[in-house]
Amino acid sequence: MALTDPLTQSSTQSCLKSGGECSGCGSACAAQRPVGTDREERMGFSLCLAPSAVGHADAGEGLWLRGRAKTGAVVGLYPGIIYTRSHYREMPGYPKVDRESDFLISRFDGAILDAKPWGRGALEEPQSAESLGYRDGLADALTQLHVLERRHPFSLAHYANHPPAGRRPNIMIAAYDFQNCRDGTRRYIPNAMFGSPRASPGLTGAEEIPMDDRPLLCLALVATREIEDEELLLNYRLSPGLARPSWYTAVDEAEDSRRWS
Repeated sequence: MALTDPLTQSSTQSCLKSGGECSGCGSACAAQRPVGTDREERMGFSLCLAPSAVGHADAGEGLWLRGRAKTGAVVGLYPGIIYTRSHYREMPGYPKVDRESDFLISRFDGAILDAKPWGRGALEEPQSAESLGYRDGLADALTQLHVLERRHPFSLAHYANHPPAGRRPNIMIAAYDFQNCRDGTRRYIPNAMFGSPRASPGLTGAEEIPMDDRPLLCLALVATREIEDEELLLNYRLSPGLARPSWYTAVDEAEDSRRWS
């Protein structure tokens, strides 16, 4: 399949590109227009969700880059709720947390990000605490996600697939810590720390993002080479000591072992 095919299938794609013509995306694309246009003009690329070209049934939608990104460019942010080691037991389904979410990823410091409650961002209605079975601290963290800018064009990193056999990844993860501040940038970081203060009503009646002295322990996707009109592929580095899905082919077994040693 040509690289341009999934990017031009307007009847099936959910496009975060905006500006210009994007027939068939409907209201989902229109909602992205103010953010996406500015980003593509400045960065030279945009992101789309479209059928993956990885080639197995579980791949589903993949994350596609439309345009050109240079080596070292940040091309995505991993959204969702952040759990530090002290809060592992609060994760849905603990200790078998992977049964509750397909969108878990960990940092080297042990922080785990769960993108399930973020979903597809502004491309769908936010999920309620009731529908997810969230209570207490989980419900509070979900409320924080809901007051963030869900149109963020970077916030779909959790849709990046693992490369199939014979393909190399074109992105890698990089940890970054974001310190809460009061200059208005907080709402553009698509994450909430579990155990943060509750959101509170502001003067306008809208909920304000609570301030938290702890930094947000975030993850970004970084291009490992120049990427042009391609699906973004991330080495999942699944543990060789656990059962791995039938579709998983290790990019580098030694690297997988080092990750979990």
